[in-house]
Amino acid sequence: MKSKIRNIVVDNIEYMWAIKELDWDTVALKVWVKGQKRLPWFVTEKRFNNPWYFMGQVNEENIEKFQLEPVTPKVVAAAIKQVVDTFGLPEEVLKTLHLSISGDGKVTESGGKPIP
Repeated sequence: MKSKIRNIVVDNIEYMWAIKELDWDTVALKVWVKGQKRLPWFVTEKRFNNPWYFMGQVNEENIEKFQLEPVTPKVVAAAIKQVVDTFGLPEEVLKTLHLSISGDGKVTESGGKPIP
């Protein structure tokens, strides 16, 4: 299934974003600067344990083992702000940044491993 490209405005700058499922427990967030769709500005991996896949009900005593927060506009805006603060906003995207979002919402470099 093709993911829907959505628009978001963060600090008065327009971006576009899309989600792609990589595996049953991992998604990729792709973010473009509006008007520069040739290459994504950054791509992040985020672990997401969709409770509808293979898990059934998550018990309270095991809940800390799972990443149950989906990628929402709030998560996307926070990721964009962190990337701008860390790497700056390029005038032109020449290379995609490959990053990861940890369980606590921090954006980090993913060691250069390309995300599809």
